[in-house]
Amino acid sequence: MITSIFREYDIRGIVPSELTEDTVTRIAKAFGTILRHKKCKRISLGGDVRLHTPQLKEWFIAGIASTGIDILDLGLCTTPLCYYSAYHLDIDGFVMITA
Repeated sequence: MITSIFREYDIRGIVPSELTEDTVTRIAKAFGTILRHKKCKRISLGGDVRLHTPQLKEWFIAGIASTGIDILDLGLCTTPLCYYSAYHLDIDGFVMITA
């Protein structure tokens, strides 16, 4: 895994050379494990219009679901909508897949 993808507030990398299936799945498993330790159960997940977003979401969902976290897939949406979900839906966190 290329550690330079980790930034202060997000994760950024080139698909598929830096954000590979293995990398995205491992990140999702790590996030899910942290959530489980904090007694969290459910997140929302949104994605933008880029062509690679459905694949990234699929990999992320597989990884986080393997930790027992439930996912509310918001589908195609904006980042503000994902933030909105954090305050108006019964979830414990959210992930937005975007550039």
